[in-house]
Amino acid sequence: VLREKFSLEAYVLHTRNRSVVCIGGYDSLDDPKLLQNQRQLAQMKFGGAAAAIMQLWPQPLPMEVPRP
Repeated sequence: VLREKFSLEAYVLHTRNRSVVCIGGYDSLDDPKLLQNQRQLAQMKFGGAAAAIMQLWPQPLPMEVPRP
């Protein structure tokens, strides 16, 4: 839904207990695209079946990906 309807770069992180959708890739905490995506995600509302399965964090946060 995030890719098709909102044109967001979305990935799914699967863990043993849950799956987490991750959005985008950013160069720094000051990346303008990060700030834009945070605002966009904070304003999203879903209805119907999507609302039942999608729970967005109230304030989307960046997560550092470890590099080898």
